[in-house]
Amino acid sequence: MGPWIHGGWSRDDGDHLGDVKFNAKTAPFYREQIELPFFEYHLKGKGNWKAPEAWVFETGTNVWRKYDAWPPKGAEEKTLFLQAGGKLTRSRQLDLEPGTTEAFDEFVSDPNKPVPYYDKIGIGMAKEYMVADQRFASRRPDVLTYQTEPLAEDVTIAGPIDVKLHVST
Repeated sequence: MGPWIHGGWSRDDGDHLGDVKFNAKTAPFYREQIELPFFEYHLKGKGNWKAPEAWVFETGTNVWRKYDAWPPKGAEEKTLFLQAGGKLTRSRQLDLEPGTTEAFDEFVSDPNKPVPYYDKIGIGMAKEYMVADQRFASRRPDVLTYQTEPLAEDVTIAGPIDVKLHVST
């Protein structure tokens, strides 16, 4: 799993995506260390292909990681809860306003005014949308945003992300 757009490993050095720099030439590494040995082994019967369960480029540290299992062994499952006032916490305890017994957030979604994913006008889908600053959308009345307190330490997210929301219309 690399930090590219679809097919990005074959087009350039893969050292950046938009304004995000990886300080590593991820595409040549992938082509030479992963893709070529895979094809040599499976198509030509050459070499000794022993791939890990997952080979992942970790953005932030900008290094390739090999994992014998996915999600990685030792990964801890964490649950985050949406709270009033745009808070995202590890506590299931609702932070209710005094005198209230339930909490909810609401917005009106209008299909005729879809939320944009990119703050520029262009033809087609810009490949930089994956790393674009999308905070502009949070100023809309039809977008809800939740965030944690400032992190005290680095956090690595790996494996499936399961989202469960209770929604009513």
